[in-house]
Formats: sequence, C-alpha cells, structure tokens
Amino acid sequence: MEDVLGKSYEQELVEDMLTLMSSFSNKIYGKRSAENRKKKKLEKLAATGKSDLEVAKEPLLEPAISG
Repeated sequence: MEDVLGKSYEQELVEDMLTLMSSFSNKIYGKRSAENRKKKKLEKLAATGKSDLEVAKEPLLEPAISG
C-alpha cells in the first residue's frame, strides 16, 4: 500500500534532515577550506616577500612532480 501512496511522512522527514545536514556541512567545510587557502597564501607572501599582486597571479596548486 505504501508503494501506491509514495513515501511516508517519516521517510520524507529523514530525507529532508539529511539534505539540510549535508548542505550545512558543505558550507562549513567550504569556509574552512577558503580560510586555509588564505592562510597558505599569507604564509607564502611573508616567506617570499612578494607583493599581494605577484602572489595573486601565481596558481593556487603547485604542479605535481612526475618521476
């Protein structure tokens, strides 16, 4: 009978809660990742003595060394 009616109220509620948790988790981890990238950029800036503009032109990821 449930196949005819579709999902139960509890099933929909669980799916909605999981969707919300996933969304908030992604937002938190994305923010943390951005902060880490900024921190690395500032550390590199301090270590090299380059200006913000010079560092901004450099790629974020260093190329992988194959060998």
